[in-house]
Amino acid sequence: MNTGEKQSYEIRIDEQTFHLSNPEPTGREIFELIGKDPTTHFLVQILVGQDDIEIGLNDNLDLRAPGVERIDVVTKARQFVIRIDEQSFHLTNSQPTGRELLELVGRTPDQFLLTLVLANEPDRLIDPDEHVDISRPGVEQFAVVAKKPHKITIFVNTRPVEVEACELSFEQVVRLAYPTPRGGNWEYTVKYEDGPCENPEGVLIRGKSVHIQEGMIFNVTETDKS
Repeated sequence: MNTGEKQSYEIRIDEQTFHLSNPEPTGREIFELIGKDPTTHFLVQILVGQDDIEIGLNDNLDLRAPGVERIDVVTKARQFVIRIDEQSFHLTNSQPTGRELLELVGRTPDQFLLTLVLANEPDRLIDPDEHVDISRPGVEQFAVVAKKPHKITIFVNTRPVEVEACELSFEQVVRLAYPTPRGGNWEYTVKYEDGPCENPEGVLIRGKSVHIQEGMIFNVTETDKS
């Protein structure tokens, strides 16, 4: 290369290859290069083995850095802002289900209810499988309420047991199986099946709890470690 020749930096934007003399173009300059509107699109830098990075209009992209060779142009989707209790969420899906909204805050319909908070009307209960049109005016605020415990029948070592709870701990299940605890070196193993969707089956360990539902089965075994 001649000393007077400018160095060229190769970059792929979507499926096109460009050669730039400027090693630090801004996001705005990249938009001008590809002829896209930044009000309807945004730029994403694709990095192998790392999180993608959005490039702002005034951000400089250092093309001399290794791995900075690919940019994707993404169409901006309309976003809908909602609040669930005290948390805000930006959604592109305008009709999420009640179940999906509960999942945003780490809740399940087995244990919690979702209500739509309305300004001049009573709050409305949202069914887990109901699609909620959050694009409509006034559909922005939701509240999550814990279901009140009610009596259900579970099976502990094949014996039907009626409990009034939404979840049970390891220790509670062991006490249901063995009301009079043994001392010494006895250890317990708790397995369960036919549970709700968030914990359908598995092993319950000491110090942990599981959500329960009608007809759930627990098998508790004891072992003498002496």
